[in-house]
Amino acid sequence: MYETILVPLDGSKLAEAVLPAAVALVKPTGRLVLMRVVPDLWIDDPLTPEQVEEYMTRVKHDCQKYLDGIAETVRQDGLRVEVRVASGEPAAQILEAVDTAHCNLIAMATHGHSGLQRLMLGSVTDKVMQQSSIPVLLVRPPETRDTPLAIDLEANQFDPKVTPWQIKSNDMPDGDAPARLRHLLRYAILAPSTHNTQPWKFVIDPVSANEIRVYADRARWLRVADVDEREMFVSVGCALENLLIAAEHYGYGHTVTLLPDATDRDLIALVHLSASSRHSPHRAGLFECIPLRFSNHSTYSGLPIDANLLSMLLHLCVEPNLEPLMISDEVTRRKINALVLRADAAQFSDPAFREELGRQMGQGAYGAPWFIAKLQQMAVTLVNLGESAARRDSQALLSAPVFGIIATHGDDRASQVKAGQLYERMHLLATRLNLSMQPMNQLLQQQDYKSALSDVIFADQPSAAHPIPQIAFRLGYGQTKVEHTPRRPLEEVLSL
Repeated sequence: MYETILVPLDGSKLAEAVLPAAVALVKPTGRLVLMRVVPDLWIDDPLTPEQVEEYMTRVKHDCQKYLDGIAETVRQDGLRVEVRVASGEPAAQILEAVDTAHCNLIAMATHGHSGLQRLMLGSVTDKVMQQSSIPVLLVRPPETRDTPLAIDLEANQFDPKVTPWQIKSNDMPDGDAPARLRHLLRYAILAPSTHNTQPWKFVIDPVSANEIRVYADRARWLRVADVDEREMFVSVGCALENLLIAAEHYGYGHTVTLLPDATDRDLIALVHLSASSRHSPHRAGLFECIPLRFSNHSTYSGLPIDANLLSMLLHLCVEPNLEPLMISDEVTRRKINALVLRADAAQFSDPAFREELGRQMGQGAYGAPWFIAKLQQMAVTLVNLGESAARRDSQALLSAPVFGIIATHGDDRASQVKAGQLYERMHLLATRLNLSMQPMNQLLQQQDYKSALSDVIFADQPSAAHPIPQIAFRLGYGQTKVEHTPRRPLEEVLSL
């Protein structure tokens, strides 16, 4: 056993999985040193020294509060615990703490940094292992290990980026009707949503256990980016479609009533379920793709998409008032790209939009690790990143061979929900076809640009006859595999 064990943490549940091992290995008279390092600030766009100081002070305070909470829990086992917050290059700070705290073991989780954080900070674990003068214990959290470890590390911890997506078809329980409906809803919550707000709630009828009420969660509505609530209704439509696809897979027929109660504007759909072997042709083969689907924000390869594949996607539309379009000619796509550049600039010039977007980032909605999420929040809130966002979106749009639109003949709420249902079917089939999709709705979030987009894509029609664009997206062959974004646990969105 060890006298003093240094435990670097990054704020994630996966990093905390090392704690049981550290507690088991420290001497009864020893101590744990819990440490968190705030890396030096680094972003593309400069901040003022005052903004940097304000940010670092706030982040260090949050780190101290986080470590104090962990320490209090560990002290309940009767152990001595010390907490340290440092700033600088993470590996160097960890190694310095080894000397100043007189540690004789470092205990770390192998999972922690990925994506942008790994690019910015490098592999902290690798550097510590290569340069440490004392032993380093590496623990792979349960969600990422291929073989079991000798030490039990609380294998049932919930990780919002992993756990909800680890759903299997044969997990459907037998007999218990409410439990079976809950299983269906585990597929519903994997739907895409605007800025990953997940603005949905569900209620299972406690008496019949064969009816699910689908609600919009207005507490998660983005009041600036989605001022007309269109994207909230579209997002709920995506979740509704996942529910229906899963229901058909498990032998349920369904009757759906949209917006059934004029006095309850948040009640989006009543779904009545019954035994049935019928499968809708436009939902065939989509169920298996639900846990595989993700929105790919990376640059696409630019390879053209076969016309037959585009036709398959378009034929998923069975709603008479919906009109999906696939735009592949370069002239039109470049006109749309010019609008995207202007729309990004207009949005990011609005401090209220930046504050709302920053709040979503800071809450980890996009899956960034804690520090990066807070860094993104500060950068977006304090600095107008419109120019860099426009460059990124322009590059993304032009790398995709197809720009897609789902338009409706009528701008009512039911049409918006149905547009969301169609979008999810298309995204699931695209997944099956090894195609990538990403919503690009900044043009639709501002009325002037929404009208300008309609004038471009429906140039051959009089303005009064234009269908209403509800969803815009790009389609192509993604070159990078992206991680799933976090999902709330079902318990947060379900009432019985």
